[in-house]
Amino acid sequence: MELQIGRYCTLKDPEQKAQYVCSVCSNVGLVSNPSDGKNWHNAEACQWCGFEWGIKRDEKKWYDAWMACGGERLFDKPYKERCEYFNQIANQYMRSLVYMPTKEEIAKLSFDDRLFSQYGLEHILDRSKRIVVEYNGVRTEHEFETNKVIKIHEDGAFFAICLDHGMPLLLASYFFSWDRSLSERVRIAYFALNSELFEGVYVIGDRCQIRGKDNIVYTISIEKKHISG
Repeated sequence: MELQIGRYCTLKDPEQKAQYVCSVCSNVGLVSNPSDGKNWHNAEACQWCGFEWGIKRDEKKWYDAWMACGGERLFDKPYKERCEYFNQIANQYMRSLVYMPTKEEIAKLSFDDRLFSQYGLEHILDRSKRIVVEYNGVRTEHEFETNKVIKIHEDGAFFAICLDHGMPLLLASYFFSWDRSLSERVRIAYFALNSELFEGVYVIGDRCQIRGKDNIVYTISIEKKHISG
């Protein structure tokens, strides 16, 4: 899944010819003057590199992203291809801002700690608790540790427990789909996490239920570890 950050209204064919130089790519690609001191209420995309004036982004990193994607003139493309190319540049730009796991790391489900820490998600290891997974008569128990990917089975079913400002969240892989009758889903986007790894973010509390592509309901709960006397 790719993150689409283009406001496509800025990518439509302009009514006027470009006459001002874009300082990002040094090409004549703007209808309005970006240095006239006016407050841009409506963003304008450079017709060459796609940098949206009026939206705060790092100019050099955007230029590098555009060049890494071929440095082609954006508005030479038909509208649909223009939007796709813009998203390609935008995703390359986002990858320059955050740690993104490699394909090898995704295949092994083994990641740098930055995958979670760059969003302020706190790492906690609590041996007094356990994470319990139950589905179709199967029950497994795991050590309670946040920011750790836990694999349920080999069909792509995995998840991670995270703490965002003290709120326990369940990040579920693309094996799972949202079922409105089950646990609440929250609208939180972590670019590096949502792009290739996790389909949705759910409030877990002490217990969360999600439905897999096998139509089985999986219950994931956090329990106090029983210590026998």
